[in-house]
Amino acid sequence: MKYVVWAACLGLAVMCWGGFTSQAQVEVLDDRPPQLERLKYNNPWLLVDLGVGLWAWPLPMDFNGNGLTDLVMLDHEGYLALFRREQQVDEVILRPGERIFRLEDESEPWRLNERWAGGSGRYKLSAVMNEDNDRWDLLVNSVNADLYENLGEADGMVVFRDHGAVDSRRLSSHTTSPTVIDLQGDGKREILIGAEDGFFYHMPWED
Repeated sequence: MKYVVWAACLGLAVMCWGGFTSQAQVEVLDDRPPQLERLKYNNPWLLVDLGVGLWAWPLPMDFNGNGLTDLVMLDHEGYLALFRREQQVDEVILRPGERIFRLEDESEPWRLNERWAGGSGRYKLSAVMNEDNDRWDLLVNSVNADLYENLGEADGMVVFRDHGAVDSRRLSSHTTSPTVIDLQGDGKREILIGAEDGFFYHMPWED
C-alpha cells in the first residue's frame, strides 16, 4: 500500500526530495498509515531530550571529573550547554543540558550562535585539557580557529577568556574543523585545522 506523505526535512530520519518540503512516495508494510508529525521539545516520554541545535557538534568528555563521559554541545538556541552523566543506584543517567558557561566580563550564558532551527548548531568545537590546571580549554571554528581559555568557576558558572584566532591567515568563508593532536609524538600539543579548500593546516600550539 502506498501513501503520499508531505514531510518537512528537519534532520530527522525522514528522506525528502526536492527541497526542505517535498512530496515523496513511501512504501508502508502494513495497513497503518504513516504517522509523521513535528516532534515537540521536551517530550515527556523521553528520559533526556537533548534539545540540541541541528548539526550541533558534540564533545564527549568527562567535564566534571567524576569518571563518567558527559556531553558538551550547543543546545537548540545556540547556547553552549553541559549534559552531565550521573551514577544513580542501579543505572547511569544523562541529565538535561545546563547553560553553565559564560565569557569573561559577561554575566549571561555563553551563546555562540543566535540563529535558530537549521542554523542553531553550526559550530565546530574541540576540547583540550590544560595540563597546568586540569581544565578543558576550547577551540572554536572561525576564520581559522579561536582559542577560549577556561578560567575556572565563578558564581556557579564556568568562565572562558577569548584569546581570538590562533593565526592571522583566513582559512574559511563558511567553516573550519579545528582539533588538537600530537603529530610529532613528543608530548607537545599541536593544532590541526581542516579547511574548505580540502587541505589540512598544521601549526604549533602557542602557550
